[in-house]
Amino acid sequence: MRALALLALFCAAPAMAQDASPPQSVLTGNAWTLTVLDGRPVTAARPPTLTMTLAGAIAGFAGCNSYFGQLLFADKDTVSASRIGLTRMACPAEAMALEAGFTQALQRVRSWSHAGGVITFDGDGGTLRFERK
Repeated sequence: MRALALLALFCAAPAMAQDASPPQSVLTGNAWTLTVLDGRPVTAARPPTLTMTLAGAIAGFAGCNSYFGQLLFADKDTVSASRIGLTRMACPAEAMALEAGFTQALQRVRSWSHAGGVITFDGDGGTLRFERK
């Protein structure tokens, strides 16, 4: 009987290990493309992107410049952005406006959700919706 209980525990260990992974792990290993910014579809030829490591380091294209920073996850649906930085190239006005809206919203994220291949970040700077590339 004891051996059967140990066998059951051993078989359940991989499932327990998967359940212990951080909720943001769904963001890693993929490139994400911004499809909606504050309720408006993003139609730019080169839209903003997001990649993330399991430690929360983020990087991507912001609409004109490259950016980098950190997402800090407090629990399964609470997040904040930290140390967001950008390169400083000048671009056409439309690209600069997209970048400004994107970076302002990114810096003010407060919550996030995941459904299928879509990630949504919400905050007082607006809503960002990303889809897997």
